Amino acid sequence: AGEGAAAASVAAAASVDGLRIIAQLLSDTNDRAVLVEVVGLVGWLASGSDEKDAMRIGEDEAIMVKLGDLLSSRMPQIRVKAAWAFACLARGKNKTLILSGENLQRVTRSLTEMLRTKDAESQAIAARLAGCLACGNRANGAVMARGAGGKASGLYTALKVLNQSASGDVRMESGWAEHMLLLSTTEAA
Repeated sequence: AGEGAAAASVAAAASVDGLRIIAQLLSDTNDRAVLVEVVGLVGWLASGSDEKDAMRIGEDEAIMVKLGDLLSSRMPQIRVKAAWAFACLARGKNKTLILSGENLQRVTRSLTEMLRTKDAESQAIAARLAGCLACGNRANGAVMARGAGGKASGLYTALKVLNQSASGDVRMESGWAEHMLLLSTTEAA
């Protein structure tokens, strides 16, 4: 009975009205602690729902744009939470939505910055998001792996460097992400 109630809660929160409230909270709150919790709620809803509900969340432009903005935040805690929420949303067509339009440069730049920090948690979740976006989506992987002139991108180079990290979690996540990016570039060729 508990699983049924949890599924009903996720479905209600992922409803049009629930998403409107979440989008409003994301855009209106100035309290950083509340913002972290609301972004966490987006990730929780995406990871705890079926693919249909995750797609519904991804189709909410206000939520996706705000998550892209928060991924560029100067606060590591907000950046990590936004990256985690995006990683939870990275299913089906959401993978393309996350890297579409103006989000492409912003997300790849933010991920590269996170990969280059000294914070292992930021590095690991940025690598996870890069891998999630590339996994099963050749276009995303190719865009993230190759820069101008076909050379390796800053994001790809940062992942390669992290394969030597002292943190086992960072090495695992960066190795997997690098593998996903390489698969997409070899499949696309």
